Amino acid sequence: MLTRDLVLFSVRNARVRPRFLARKDAQLQSVVAALVESHQTAVGQSLEAVEETMAVEVSRYRYPKVVRGLVKLLTDALTVEDPGDAAINLRRETFRAAMDVLKAVNGELTPEAYAKKVADEVGQDVSSLRQQLYADRPQRRLVTAVEEMDREGLMNRYDLALAQGLVMYSQRLSLQFPDLDRPEVRRMLRFMRFCRLVAKVERTKTACRLLVEGPAAIFEGSKGYGLQLASFLTVVPSLPEWSLHAEVHWPRRASAELILTPKDGLQPRVWGGAGYVPEEMRSVLNKIDEPGWSVDVAPAPEPVGATGLAVPDFALIPERGPTLKVELFHRYHRGALTRRLDELAMVPDPHYRLGVDRALVTQDAELSSRAKAHPQVFFFRSFPSRRIIRSLMVSEATS
Repeated sequence: MLTRDLVLFSVRNARVRPRFLARKDAQLQSVVAALVESHQTAVGQSLEAVEETMAVEVSRYRYPKVVRGLVKLLTDALTVEDPGDAAINLRRETFRAAMDVLKAVNGELTPEAYAKKVADEVGQDVSSLRQQLYADRPQRRLVTAVEEMDREGLMNRYDLALAQGLVMYSQRLSLQFPDLDRPEVRRMLRFMRFCRLVAKVERTKTACRLLVEGPAAIFEGSKGYGLQLASFLTVVPSLPEWSLHAEVHWPRRASAELILTPKDGLQPRVWGGAGYVPEEMRSVLNKIDEPGWSVDVAPAPEPVGATGLAVPDFALIPERGPTLKVELFHRYHRGALTRRLDELAMVPDPHYRLGVDRALVTQDAELSSRAKAHPQVFFFRSFPSRRIIRSLMVSEATS
């Protein structure tokens, strides 16, 4: 991700556009090639040394912020060594030795002589001690692995990061696509749930539309929610046809509309694949061994209310009887939970369950009272435990 100062865009007639890279610019291509080479040969160097090498390229391009953005993405794609406790223990031992030397010396010592005596106490030479004393600082750590990347891949990542930076400040987001039956759409919806987003899904004769509240519409924890929405954007370009509209509220600027389509050339980038199941979900659901039940971690969209559609997080399937769909609402989903309660009040579905994170209702007495009174709502912290899921099965089996 890019920091806010590196997100470059222009605004005209209440429309905001990312300043995508000029791919045919020969000077830019040369800078990108040099940056990628520095990145791919970084293993064994300190992070500080790698960043210094890349920083040289900043002055070579007429738009320095572009290069700083590219460097940010490349350094994010480096893996550095775990610092461990060696440096901490060495500092503790060195500081203790330094105090002992001060107490023991008679008369003044030059800085060089003092440093040598301390190093001797620790059992190292001065140069080696100075090098290792703060080896756990981020910039001093050695690079142990790099993500494979070429010039085109870096430029694709940069353009996508610009769009993500704007989406992070959106009031709402609307995504239109042809239908729900394509495998790409199912994977996109699955990834949406992995990002802990809850959307309103509308279906017409010709298209489907996903409506998601943006972080600018949320007060508490909006930064974290913005990151989740930005992460969701990485899978959207995998759809064959799509159109995204977002109302962007950039700090200290008037709101503007962001429109993205396949014509912008964005390339998808999804960590772990769009069908990835979060570890917290896998660790619990894999332990569900209730006789006569199975678990579906990627259920199909489900009709709710009069015209709505919802994407359950998982489904509990008995050997006999209807499937029990479970949808989870986390701390950011106040509006979505209120809407879902309204839809179920309009058209009840006895085989649909709403899991509510207690953090969502802690500061909202009215919503808390309404959720507690609803027979299809249950509460959890972070993710439903195995005990809670088993209780849902038992309740369904005896109803």
